Amino acid sequence: MDAFGRQFTGAAKEFADTFSKDYLKGGVIDPYAIYGAQAADVMIKAIAASDGSRSDVIKQMFATKVDQGLLGSFAFSANGDPEEASGAVTAIVVYKATDKLETVKVISPQQATVDAALGN
Repeated sequence: MDAFGRQFTGAAKEFADTFSKDYLKGGVIDPYAIYGAQAADVMIKAIAASDGSRSDVIKQMFATKVDQGLLGSFAFSANGDPEEASGAVTAIVVYKATDKLETVKVISPQQATVDAALGN
């Protein structure tokens, strides 16, 4: 379960359970840890597949296709936007930071906005 009370499934659940146990003493994981882990995985694999140059790392990153990753399956468009996505969700979370993070507001685009951006 994440800080918003959502249940994870698949690879995200395995990651969240292990991360929570190993680093949070069983506490609740911030969902952005999963986004960060997926981003790090994409970047590490792009570096490993590259010829070592910055331009080839970028080329390899854009060629990445993730199948059943922490955020589902996805690839990148020529502009670097996720495409062929299944399960990835985008939102802006406003936090109040004290001795712990409190969610003040979650802002997600309306489906009509997403459809318009996709050209639907």
